[in-house]
Amino acid sequence: MKLDNCEKCEYHIDYTLNEVICKFWDEVTHRITVKRAKEIFVKDCPKEKSARQSVLQTLKKNDEEV
Repeated sequence: MKLDNCEKCEYHIDYTLNEVICKFWDEVTHRITVKRAKEIFVKDCPKEKSARQSVLQTLKKNDEEV
């Protein structure tokens, strides 16, 4: 996730010293950031990870039904 999108997220708390603090699932977590091509990205965003797992579970369920 790009840092710009992270800062707009309802779970975002702060960004300091190459680290994002967020409160996804009511747990305060620290995520490191990486810079690529002049853009900053949050590594292992829990919100994106949760959404990705949800999609994979839905696809798996759909495959089992077919």
